Amino acid sequence: MQFFSRLLVALALVLALPASAQTSTDSDTAVAPAVPDAATVVNGQKFGAWSVSCVAIAVGKTDCTLTQRVLRAADKAFVADIVATRNPEGASFLIARVPVGVYLPTGFAMREAESDDEGAVLQFTWQTCNREFCEAALQLEADQAQALSAEENAMVAAFRPSAQTEPFLFQFSLNGMAAGLDAVRP
Repeated sequence: MQFFSRLLVALALVLALPASAQTSTDSDTAVAPAVPDAATVVNGQKFGAWSVSCVAIAVGKTDCTLTQRVLRAADKAFVADIVATRNPEGASFLIARVPVGVYLPTGFAMREAESDDEGAVLQFTWQTCNREFCEAALQLEADQAQALSAEENAMVAAFRPSAQTEPFLFQFSLNGMAAGLDAVRP
């Protein structure tokens, strides 16, 4: 029992030290806050159609991505989560997460809404499925990411929810993607 009492006292002292160190009244002493990797953004910050989503991956280190959720207008059912991210080498990726049960052989694709060009269709590659969603990814060239994120660009995406259904088409925007990616991963 004495061990636990000492442990609790030691824990209380350790937890109190950082707080008391930051409450110094000496005007010449400044305590610098821990700076996360993406210091220019905060969770939930908006970049056009995107919201910043950050998660802690280690002490003092966060990983931020851009996300947007697409819901069916009629009943607000989940259609897709679209995620934009950039790897440490600077390559940009779009990730589409759709409900489990999707018919994988037909894939996931998107194109600009105004384009009828078959060559303009961007095919994602299925990566994984889990209990919640199936995920497909597409690597974007830097100039392609910049062009697609223009304000006037609406995108149309499609996938088959099951083998027996017609492709499900939905529209979303990539507006703000390039600026957001520059902010979360300069």
